[in-house]
Amino acid sequence: MCWRRSRSTPSSGGASSRRAGGSSHGRHPFPRRRRIRPPRPQSGPAQARFGHRHRRRHALGPAGCWLPHAGEPHRPQGAARGTGGRGGGGGLRARALPQRAPRHLRHVLRPRRLPEAHPPQAGLAGSACRPRQPALDRQGGAAEVSSAEDEERPGRALALAVAAQTLGALPVFLTGALAPLALPELGMDAVGLGAAAGIFYAASAIGSALLGPLADTLGTWRATRSGLMITVLASGGIALFATSAISLSAWLVVAGLANGWIQPSTNLAVARFRWQGLGFGIKQSSIPIATLAAGFAVPAVGLTLGWRFAFGIGCAAALGLVAILPRGAPARGTGGPVRHKRREGSSLATLLVLGAMSGLGAGSANAMATFLVPSVTADGHSAAVGGLVVALGSVVSVATRLAFGFWVDRRPFAPLPVVALLFVGGAAGYALLALGNGLVPAMVGTALGFGLGWGWSGLSLLAVVRANSRSAGAATGITQAGVFAGAIFGPLVFGLVVAHASFGAAWLTAAAMALAAAACALVGHRLLDRDLPRCPEAGPA
Repeated sequence: MCWRRSRSTPSSGGASSRRAGGSSHGRHPFPRRRRIRPPRPQSGPAQARFGHRHRRRHALGPAGCWLPHAGEPHRPQGAARGTGGRGGGGGLRARALPQRAPRHLRHVLRPRRLPEAHPPQAGLAGSACRPRQPALDRQGGAAEVSSAEDEERPGRALALAVAAQTLGALPVFLTGALAPLALPELGMDAVGLGAAAGIFYAASAIGSALLGPLADTLGTWRATRSGLMITVLASGGIALFATSAISLSAWLVVAGLANGWIQPSTNLAVARFRWQGLGFGIKQSSIPIATLAAGFAVPAVGLTLGWRFAFGIGCAAALGLVAILPRGAPARGTGGPVRHKRREGSSLATLLVLGAMSGLGAGSANAMATFLVPSVTADGHSAAVGGLVVALGSVVSVATRLAFGFWVDRRPFAPLPVVALLFVGGAAGYALLALGNGLVPAMVGTALGFGLGWGWSGLSLLAVVRANSRSAGAATGITQAGVFAGAIFGPLVFGLVVAHASFGAAWLTAAAMALAAAACALVGHRLLDRDLPRCPEAGPA
């Protein structure tokens, strides 16, 4: 409804003057206002013709716009939602101002253009700013990457993504955990085991580079389903047809290609979460979960049914996950091939230093996951005890990643100095594994090595994304290449040291790698601070 001043003239007569609130001698200096009600909404053809002129509700959206349900004019029958009656552009975005909006609200209801993306975070090295980061499309802007079901149930999407990434990385960890049972049958030694693990991660790097762009084309769950089907093929092949070191390595190549495809596919499902630290921590916890499953597989399956049944169970689990993945419309980008342009944030030298940090840290951590059970059995303990020790370390690693991810969201801090401290703690755990004797030092060293020496991945990824909010894909691509490179040379170097020296010397080598990674983290933190004034999208630290 609206208010309108009634008009009256001196010659309009007494009746009109009295209705206007004046006297019969002329117009009153302060005439009353007459309240005008709009006609009641009609039904049928009359509503289709005239209904759009009435029932206007002045409801404002987040940017001062008309909302499509509460604030838009009544649309005629047959008109699509969001069209605004007589041809106004619709949707949740800015819409044209209705012609009959009250004048005193027109400056408020003037349409505004919604921003294309959230502003970048201030403080690239980890400041107190924590805005929500949108997913990046192929051109670097904001894009929807999830289906309608994922928007309604983000927890389910995150759980499926973590399960898919866990099963994708499970074959290589099963190979390491079941090595005391499988290597004698396959005729392999420690060098061959390290080479097989390195081949897996080399194939993962190739698969991530070549098959990763298909995730934007096929969508999150179609690409994940395809990668899991390759994992089913690889796990079944190891369980049934692996009879030598060459055949095992060949099937691990297939599993590595699948792992490299699953990781960028699941990134699309978790990129939209508001709590970035916790989201990255949960996603990166899939690797320790894989080691946890591999550790429990030794006493539960390997020693009772045989090591081939463990790979068969992994094959069945991947096949079951394929069956429950969403089959709705795929989430896609906004067109065009993937082109990683030069970043406007951190310099190439900074990203190379952070890539070296990731490579050294991943090398020591993957070597520990591959050779921990053989090291424990070499000290005189059974394979079941070694599997339980690996499971303990995996639980501590998952708890560390989740705790630090939640902490950085609640009370933001600079991630890279904390990453350096985690590397130092991991080096202490490796040294304890090298110098300690007995089961208790092995358990404490494993807890430190897994929890601190492998709990840094979520924080490092968060630091890189904050520093390169407009080019996160290109920046994290460089650091992820370092992770895969470290996963290749770490187990290989560890195996060579074991073959030519001992497990103690190999653990000291892993400790030296962790200390070098801590130094790279501190240097990278300084370089990020140096790059702050040159970042056009960054605010003050």
